[in-house]
Amino acid sequence: MVGDPVFLVAVGAGAAGTVLIATWSGLPISTTHALIGGLVGAGLVWRKDGSSGVLWE
Repeated sequence: MVGDPVFLVAVGAGAAGTVLIATWSGLPISTTHALIGGLVGAGLVWRKDGSSGVLWE
């Protein structure tokens, strides 16, 4: 899974998206926020059956 290019792009996009959204909103940002964004991005593409790997509840 970690070597899958889709997974790696999802992690990078999640982290970058989190930083960009916080920066554009004027919110403070830290590397921890970027890590959480990367985890959410990875969770969104985790399962190959089309369902999300993120439990939003």
